[in-house]
Amino acid sequence: MADQLTQAHPLPVGFLPLVMLDPADPDTPTAFRAILATTKDARVRLRQVGRSLGDPEAIATDTDASLQQYGYRRLHSAAVISLLISGLDSGTNALDIVEFWRRAVCVSFGTSLLIPDGAPEAGLAAATGLLYETGFLLLDIERSDLTAMLPSLRTHRGGLDADGERAVLGYALHELSAVILQRWGLPATVVTAVLERERGPLERSRLGRALWTAVEGAYTLGFGGRFYPQRRELDPKLQRAIEGFYGSTGEMIRRVDRVLSGAMLDDPTA
Repeated sequence: MADQLTQAHPLPVGFLPLVMLDPADPDTPTAFRAILATTKDARVRLRQVGRSLGDPEAIATDTDASLQQYGYRRLHSAAVISLLISGLDSGTNALDIVEFWRRAVCVSFGTSLLIPDGAPEAGLAAATGLLYETGFLLLDIERSDLTAMLPSLRTHRGGLDADGERAVLGYALHELSAVILQRWGLPATVVTAVLERERGPLERSRLGRALWTAVEGAYTLGFGGRFYPQRRELDPKLQRAIEGFYGSTGEMIRRVDRVLSGAMLDDPTA
């Protein structure tokens, strides 16, 4: 199944080189500019995401100034989000595509907040949050006969879980995601983090702890949709990180929606 899905849906051009950039490398900003300069779709979508950052045109046309204004990590996150969403823009069936990407962007933000600047995983955090449910998305696009069975599972269990997914599909959705990410060439650090869904917090890698804390946080903030129930409490560390960066959870939610509207907006004049 994973081979079928990855062949039907290759990664967008330029996405993997963006993800593989090392923020600690002094040459990374130069490489970042080079990728954007040669990847038309990335520049188009980055300009669109720029609307949410208050700089819709200059981000695509003057990357040096934008790097100074927003910082590498924030601009890199915007590029990763915009390029992936535009590149995997296909029709879904059981999934509501806007609901799916709202959750993914929220998890991406949360994962990035929980990985400090300078950590080896810092450059991978945004992409890991976006990609953790890739198996669910591609399966729903290609095999809606399978994902159509999942809503009834949600009704009986209060939300999807790995054991229930295996009972219906023969595998858990995070396991499918991990195999797809491995086929796409994502680093082992990312694949491992996605596979750590069923582990306890102390058993997870640093990126895995950040990812699955951010996933639970997205449910708490109401991004779970009809497949995942809303949790009662936000992880205290995540709440402090959100309030320290965005000021409030409400402002982060507004930022998620602004970024998503920019990334999904068609730009026929580009």
